[in-house]
Amino acid sequence: MFKKFCCIENADMSRYSTIKLGGHVRWLLFPRDEVEFVEAYQISKKAGYEPVVFGNGSNILFDIDFFDGVVISTRYLGRIERLEDARVSVGAGVNLFLLNSKLAQMELGGMEWSYGIPASLGGLIYMNGGAFGSEIKDVLESVTVFDGEKIFELKQEHLNFSYRNSGLGKLTVLGGVLRLFDKDSSKILETMADVLEKRKNSQPYEKPSLGSVFKRVQASEVLYPAKMIDSLGLKGVKIGGVEISTKHAGFIINSENGTAEDFKSLVELIEKKVKQKYQIELEREVIYLSERSRR
Repeated sequence: MFKKFCCIENADMSRYSTIKLGGHVRWLLFPRDEVEFVEAYQISKKAGYEPVVFGNGSNILFDIDFFDGVVISTRYLGRIERLEDARVSVGAGVNLFLLNSKLAQMELGGMEWSYGIPASLGGLIYMNGGAFGSEIKDVLESVTVFDGEKIFELKQEHLNFSYRNSGLGKLTVLGGVLRLFDKDSSKILETMADVLEKRKNSQPYEKPSLGSVFKRVQASEVLYPAKMIDSLGLKGVKIGGVEISTKHAGFIINSENGTAEDFKSLVELIEKKVKQKYQIELEREVIYLSERSRR
């Protein structure tokens, strides 16, 4: 069915996850451009499968032992094209390490805050990712999306961005146009180095993880899950081979060949303890394949 595509059958998804754990999927597809992406998606639908799309595997937990379906990667949607007026057209699959390096070469600033985030641009746009007081919506001019039938462009002002939410719902991000500004490459590289150093000093950067597990709580005052988890004395708590980072309580790391079930059990423990003490239900940033496949 997928012979014309770059396709892996019975793919081990732990190889495509930044936390290095997860089950297998029946078909993993790697379209080489947007045309192939649409074709792969529509062939999957006609065969009765609801495709699950992912980028760099930094925000999704492949929590099904064997997913009898189709997973499509945006990895090869790798366009980086400079436009006029300090604008850049970028494919959804471009990872943020590469993007920042290319922008430094182009002498375009505005994305340095994202350096070191192990994500692709598509995922960053979809969740309105951010760091150090900046969010992708601040530099996003437009986004190219796919609704299951056609590809079209949406202007930033027509989207309902909020904290860790783009409002894109069931739409798939295929790329975006960033509006940046001219900046000397040496200054960009200096800022990138500073940002990366901050990450390494405050996060368990050397360990496999899915980044921040929970969203901030938007109450009368902003509440930080990491502080609540720390206050409960949960730093270093393990279930199986995963544990709550002792460096940053908002991260769960794969320290000893953990499993997806270990991860989910530790998340449930955190949610239960936080609710008991603070009467707050935490909302996850991490997406589970078991939930995404039911969209």
